[in-house]
Amino acid sequence: MATNSDVLCGICDSQHITESANQWCPECDEGLCSGCQKHHSFSKASRNHEVISIENYLKLPSAILKIATYCNEHNSKYQNFCPQHDKICCSVCISEYHTTCCGLKSLQEIVKTSKESAWLENIEANLKDMRYNYDNIMKDRKQDLATVENQRKHIHEEIKQIREKINSHFDSLEKQIIEELNATEQKVKSACETLISQITEKINTVEALQGNISSVKEYASDLQIFLGIKSLEAEVEREKTYLESLFKDGSLNTNKIKCDISEKISDILTTITTFGSVSKETSPPSIVFKTDKENQAQILSAVPHHSPKSLDDIRISLKSKLPFPSNKSFNGLRGYTLSESRKKQVLSDKRGHIGIFNTDGTFDLIKKYSSPCSGVALSMTVQLLHLQTTR
Repeated sequence: MATNSDVLCGICDSQHITESANQWCPECDEGLCSGCQKHHSFSKASRNHEVISIENYLKLPSAILKIATYCNEHNSKYQNFCPQHDKICCSVCISEYHTTCCGLKSLQEIVKTSKESAWLENIEANLKDMRYNYDNIMKDRKQDLATVENQRKHIHEEIKQIREKINSHFDSLEKQIIEELNATEQKVKSACETLISQITEKINTVEALQGNISSVKEYASDLQIFLGIKSLEAEVEREKTYLESLFKDGSLNTNKIKCDISEKISDILTTITTFGSVSKETSPPSIVFKTDKENQAQILSAVPHHSPKSLDDIRISLKSKLPFPSNKSFNGLRGYTLSESRKKQVLSDKRGHIGIFNTDGTFDLIKKYSSPCSGVALSMTVQLLHLQTTR
């Protein structure tokens, strides 16, 4: 595991000076010694960067630490996210690979809510449910072991009571039935102990993931959280799959030892060649697998539903009049949308031209299509145009 002294000050290192870092800047993606940290905090370009201690930086999961904030291909900082390709990109990437992509988003905007994202909350909920399920399984398996042991003792005592009433011919038969009984118990016990051992390891894994999530939430940058959520979610999904398999493959079936004593015990000296038979019976698990889906269903069911208004109840009134482009670059309205701020009007005409009609009366052409567009829309979250056409 890396120690504080293993992380060097990036600024000093670039000057061929070896100096251990005591702070880490996620924005600059490098360590800072005390001297460089002072200049970093006063520099106009970095004064607003939030730094964390090296101790806290090293608490982040290795998958998060490996996330790069700079484009390896162009050595530029990632600035945008392309939903169409599900990739982050720098300014050069956009000009080379994403010129025709719609809906490019600013990383600075979308990572602001990473720590409160539904993905992260869902991972935490899954880990919490997994720990709850594993604790219940551990308790149930220990109870099952105690029950099987008590059943074995009860059957053993029954066998001994019968054995005491019969002559020495029962010696070999008693040994046979006891060995079969113990073997059956041992088989159940071995399986349960193996499962308990596996569950103990899984609990440790879940606790480690919970620790990682806590560290990520507290110390990781928004970008690191955004980019590392999927890898964390994949680890959680693997653990969840294993947990679900326990409920499906019979590992959690309740064990019961049963011994059927022969009804012809009175004829033991002449006709009976076996004391009985020992078998194992199972029944469905007595515990229930808990998932967050039930909680989500309860939340959804608690949302009040309002009956839609009738058209007869809707009244239309004129609020204001908007100017309309009259220049030659626009010919016949086909599609229209207005931003909430009322500062942007997006229009499409009969020729397939799409553009923004400004408040000063000018029309800025954005896109030309070979046929008229069926409609236009303006995304208010990132202020980008999303165009859909029917060819």
